Amino acid sequence: MTKNQKLFFLSGLVFIILIYANGVRAPFYFDDIEVVNDSLKVDSLSPKNIAHALRVSNVNHRPVAVFSLLVDYHVSKAAKTGLFHIVNIAIHLLGFAFIFLFLRTLLGLPSVPQKYKDRTFPLAFIAAFLWAVHPLQTQAVTYVVQRMTSLCTLFYFMSLYFYLKARKQKNVWLYAGSGAAFLLALGSKEIAVTLPVAIILIEGLFFRPNKKKFTAVLLLAVIIIASVGYVFFGNYAKGTIQSLKNNKYQNREFLISERLLTEPRVFVHYISLVLFPFYTRYILDYDFPPSHSLFDPLSTFFSLLFLLTTVAVAIFLAKKNNVLSFAILGFWLGHAVEGSFLNLELAFEHRMYLPSVFFIFIAVILGADLFEKVKVPRRAVTVFLGVLVVYLGINTILRNEMWADPIRFLSHNAAKTPKNFRPLHNLGVTYGMRGEYETALLYFQKALSLYDKAPIVYSGIGQSYFALKNYEAAIPYYQKTLAMGLAYPDVYANLSISLLRLKKFDAAVEIAAQGLAKHPDDPKTELTVGSVYYFTVQEMGPKGGELLKKYGFDEDRAFALLDAAYTGGNRDVDVYVNLPPACVKAALKESSPERRTSWLTKAERIAVEGTRAFPQDPDIRNNLIGIYLMTGRWKMAADLPDASPDDLNKLSVYLINVGKFQESLGVLKKAEEKFGPDQVIEFNRAVCYYQTGREPEAVVTFKKIMANTSSSSIKFQANYFIHDWEVVHGRK
Repeated sequence: MTKNQKLFFLSGLVFIILIYANGVRAPFYFDDIEVVNDSLKVDSLSPKNIAHALRVSNVNHRPVAVFSLLVDYHVSKAAKTGLFHIVNIAIHLLGFAFIFLFLRTLLGLPSVPQKYKDRTFPLAFIAAFLWAVHPLQTQAVTYVVQRMTSLCTLFYFMSLYFYLKARKQKNVWLYAGSGAAFLLALGSKEIAVTLPVAIILIEGLFFRPNKKKFTAVLLLAVIIIASVGYVFFGNYAKGTIQSLKNNKYQNREFLISERLLTEPRVFVHYISLVLFPFYTRYILDYDFPPSHSLFDPLSTFFSLLFLLTTVAVAIFLAKKNNVLSFAILGFWLGHAVEGSFLNLELAFEHRMYLPSVFFIFIAVILGADLFEKVKVPRRAVTVFLGVLVVYLGINTILRNEMWADPIRFLSHNAAKTPKNFRPLHNLGVTYGMRGEYETALLYFQKALSLYDKAPIVYSGIGQSYFALKNYEAAIPYYQKTLAMGLAYPDVYANLSISLLRLKKFDAAVEIAAQGLAKHPDDPKTELTVGSVYYFTVQEMGPKGGELLKKYGFDEDRAFALLDAAYTGGNRDVDVYVNLPPACVKAALKESSPERRTSWLTKAERIAVEGTRAFPQDPDIRNNLIGIYLMTGRWKMAADLPDASPDDLNKLSVYLINVGKFQESLGVLKKAEEKFGPDQVIEFNRAVCYYQTGREPEAVVTFKKIMANTSSSSIKFQANYFIHDWEVVHGRK
């Protein structure tokens, strides 16, 4: 490249970064949450840890993409979106670079028409740059999980570029690089299985080898496609082949034949999104109406006719304009997998990420031919392209702004697809994550009114009721969720806890046992079983112990499960409520002072951590106060920053009971300074006065309390002290 060309290229990179910068703020959506979670959590990037994470991922058939997400998760120390987005943008930039290199190399081949060879840089750069700044690509860049698509596209064109360079230079290392990039593309997403066909098209259209050589290349491509298809499609293909027998998918509302008829209409819609780009036209989750026959709707026929006509044109142009022919066939090849009979959703915009390279290349080639034919001045072309780039860039920025605001993003999607339950469901999830459970419940219920066959909606309603502590309402929705086959750990856990809160101990223990059997190593399940054990024993006593033994639970196992949940990274409130008392119990069983101290230290550490994580939870504070009192540190208990009036009054009562009256008065003074006077403080202070020789002062206070309190309990106790004093001093 010349100096000016390098400057153009670097300016293009900077521009792409600028229009995607605001997308870094976007949260996780839809499949992001299913893929980017604690299954990616590893202590180190050792081969063993990486292998385990790849194995347990629910997209383990895409190991390259999962590995990249795993590295991001490890580096960022959690599922924080910023780094994931930055890496996605970097992949997009590399994709732009290799698409440019591939197109420039392709246009420089000897068999390419001279009019293109004379303009290899501008044609390749404009096509790659328009592709990179187009707002359609936001779904593959800003939607984190679609790194699978962007990585695949990067390696796809890297492989093609290396292949062209190897073909020209006869370099075995470049052939090896092409093969390695092909495998990386396959490991990112299965659509790369079409790459050998793309190479066949390049061979046939640009190199035109003799029949013997071409047959060998074709045979090799067939073997490669068959092999990788079997490895990467595996169960996908098996399930689809079984469905082909009755023309019906197991989990779809549309038939296989309807999918095949619908896809040409989807392709036309994709093309319209390229040709008429405006940020409000784009959505994440489509509710695309399927075609029921060739003429229902009529657009099915014309869309299919368009597809067949363009393929025919590409074949016709094979010798006359091999560049245009290749671009047309490359576009349809890019849709060959996801636009086929495979059991997939009908439409997603990220499926245009790879094919749109060819479509925009077609537009640039045809535009260049047209401008040359009508002799449009170069300055006018430059102004047109500048305006177009700015327009596309602004729409990309505006679309990324939408991505950054989940409520606006999902509300827009819901408005564009009013019969689609999923955006409403995800609005429910978003409001739930914000703690606005009543609003979340409304959206889940709206989603259910549109579609009553999705277990995730029932789970969402159950979760909302659970968070609102309406356990009775939550139970039937969780039960329905399990009956429909959605057996997530949270469903078992929350159903079990809901039953527990309603004192339905038998059912609670049974569900907890089922959850543990289904998810034996899940921290949430371990926590639930441990919590169920301690709560059941506390409420039912010996009968609770007998009930738990029926399911193989005893105190040692319950403690082990709670400890495993904490060690495994579970930091739910129930961990901090139940584990510190369990550690205290373990300490009380120890005869060794060192072991006893060790258990109490652990209990204190976890309780302190809990008060920081959940400062308003009284049970967690009570745990810490109890530990401080056990170890003789009542002042630390009194100095807890989030201690409530009730906490301090209970502490003062404890000190009274152990005869520490002056210390109790100190706690009461602190409570009064912090929260103001109240009757309980006055009563406890009067008790301290009474026990420390200040009976007359105490009696005056008791009488004052008797006159002003509405609490029968306080009246009764105050009257007891007054009566006792009067008897002792002969006033009665």
